[in-house]
Amino acid sequence: MNRRIRLLLLTCVGIAAFIGASAAPALAAAPTATTGTASSVTDTSAVVSGTIDPQGQSITYQFQYGTTSNYGQSTAPVTLPASSNVGTFSAELTGLTPGTPYHYRIAITVATGSSGAVYYPGTIVGADAVFDTNTTGGGGGGGGGGGGSVQLGSNTVNVNGNTADVTFTCSSHSACTGTLTLTKTLNIGGTKIIAGAAKKGGHHKTRTVKLGSAHYSIAGGHTKKIKIELTKLAQNLLAVAKNGKLSATLTARSSSGQRVPKGKKVKLVKSTSHKKHHKK
Repeated sequence: MNRRIRLLLLTCVGIAAFIGASAAPALAAAPTATTGTASSVTDTSAVVSGTIDPQGQSITYQFQYGTTSNYGQSTAPVTLPASSNVGTFSAELTGLTPGTPYHYRIAITVATGSSGAVYYPGTIVGADAVFDTNTTGGGGGGGGGGGGSVQLGSNTVNVNGNTADVTFTCSSHSACTGTLTLTKTLNIGGTKIIAGAAKKGGHHKTRTVKLGSAHYSIAGGHTKKIKIELTKLAQNLLAVAKNGKLSATLTARSSSGQRVPKGKKVKLVKSTSHKKHHKK
């Protein structure tokens, strides 16, 4: 009798295990969401992107955004058909405040009712990312707002050989990119500048000449030394400058929306070590 009961119990356990295995198939790989970059940033709008690996599921995605990492706003949800192909998607954010940092991320869910869908609890989100809207009127230079800026480290610019070293800090959350240009306004006063040489016989006038330029790219929150190669004219002017110091104007043009120093007065100074080396 005891043997019969044991056999009956074992049989019931086996049937239950079989039914359980049939009812709960192995969980497929979960879809993934990766937050991408922000582009086409203006003072009131931006385009954000993200990459989705649907793992064969039908996915609904949207972008969450706001002025803090709590977000608070989101784009309209978009549902994609079931697919195993990784894709990159984007959405335009509008009605933003000028000169303001915005947090954003991509968020996805498995669409309900999709054929063969495996439920993944909650929402799958990408990492938090930040961009700064432009100040009103764009990023050409100067102006108010709080969208981050490129800041000059010192008004004294050391010159080593034919290169001027300018130290800049990017106070933005995102990278700062653009162009630096050194210029000088010459009061010619009876002389004219031709190929870097002073020659008598010109008319009394002023002329702004380019001393050098360079592109810059600085990670957000970092400081970097930018090297500007001086023109031949700049080298000649510095060679005859009193005490080896030449006043100039430094102008920055941003291509990433930050405020920049416009028309900043600086002084080019020959490196002491370079002068000693030259004397030898």
